[in-house]
Amino acid sequence: MRSPPAPGHNSSAFDVALERLDRSGYMLARFETLMLAVRDTRLDRAALRVLAVLIQSMNRTTLTTWIGYDAIAEQSGVSFKSVQNYISQLGSIGYI
Repeated sequence: MRSPPAPGHNSSAFDVALERLDRSGYMLARFETLMLAVRDTRLDRAALRVLAVLIQSMNRTTLTTWIGYDAIAEQSGVSFKSVQNYISQLGSIGYI
């Protein structure tokens, strides 16, 4: 079994979780991704809330989300600009 990416590695944590699971493991993959993120010291609580909103709004079939920054800001309790910054951070680390 492949271990999760080390801090600083740009491989997507969600992709690693999906490698071990088929589509029936969708909920488990979402959970594993959040658990990896919670333990990642590079992310603060607001970044975790943004990631949670993204994962919660993900389409089960396409594994994509079309939620807007305004909705993410409202649901996560952070500003629009902070959402932009956190999405960039989450992308550069490999969570999205």
